[in-house]
Amino acid sequence: MAFYFALAVAIAVGWLVARSRRVKIVDRLATMALIGLAAARVVFVIEYFPQYTQNPISILDIRDGGFSVIGGFVAAALYGAWLAWRRAPVGVPLFRRFVPAHSPGA
Repeated sequence: MAFYFALAVAIAVGWLVARSRRVKIVDRLATMALIGLAAARVVFVIEYFPQYTQNPISILDIRDGGFSVIGGFVAAALYGAWLAWRRAPVGVPLFRRFVPAHSPGA
């Protein structure tokens, strides 16, 4: 529940900052979140691959709660850094949004 609240607050802050710079940011933030979730699952599956070798289709079953928080965070941060480097006006609102939402207390 805290994750969703933090994500909503982060999107709102990013949108407000981006609006003053006339940059569309919400779609990029959603892409960052999806990349982070996908990477978190991939990293978890790699860490526990021996358990998935007997039934490979279970890799897709996310009900086991298998997500690597650090892996997802790193992937989202790398994508955000690449996006900020590639499109400079996006960088400031993107990182003002990303850092508060992914702090250890969030």
